Amino acid sequence: MRQRIIDASIEVFGATGYYGTTMKDIAAAVGISQMGLAHHFPSKEALLTATIEWRDKQSENFFTPAEYGLDSLLVYIAVVVEDQKQPGLVELQTILAGESTTASHPAHATHQARYRDLRLYLTRTFQALADQGDLVSALPSETLASTMIALSDGLHIQWLLDPDAVDVGAALRGFVLSVVATELPEPHLPTADR
Repeated sequence: MRQRIIDASIEVFGATGYYGTTMKDIAAAVGISQMGLAHHFPSKEALLTATIEWRDKQSENFFTPAEYGLDSLLVYIAVVVEDQKQPGLVELQTILAGESTTASHPAHATHQARYRDLRLYLTRTFQALADQGDLVSALPSETLASTMIALSDGLHIQWLLDPDAVDVGAALRGFVLSVVATELPEPHLPTADR
């Protein structure tokens, strides 16, 4: 039942954001009473926290490579593209990223940590490419990392607004092709288990 509730919360939070969602909305989406929902999650904040934790567990293994370099960059692109199979999840991430810029938002610290960790992952990736002589950009690795994240977030917003007009994977791949001096295979996830 907890997973059904989390699945529903992805859709509901994704449609209306944290502030626009009530526990009544989520209970209705699951088809249970508010008391039944409170049995599993005593508050909306607890449910949001569980939803974010579930999402983070889905991709944490992908972002701990044995070594950084082209493969870790391709994994990042693959995870971003894979997320599009769950539009509600992309919507949730997009809305929460905006809402959580407010220090009082319950996901503020989580999103700060997530962006810090992603920047570190991509910084290490771009630095490894530079160390291997495969980076043609003169920009520092930290700047390339921030740019890649901003590009991903912006592309997802455009994709949510007009899915047929935006190819997120192709755009990210194009960016990477503009900064690396090596052939770029197709992005891939390390395992089929997602």
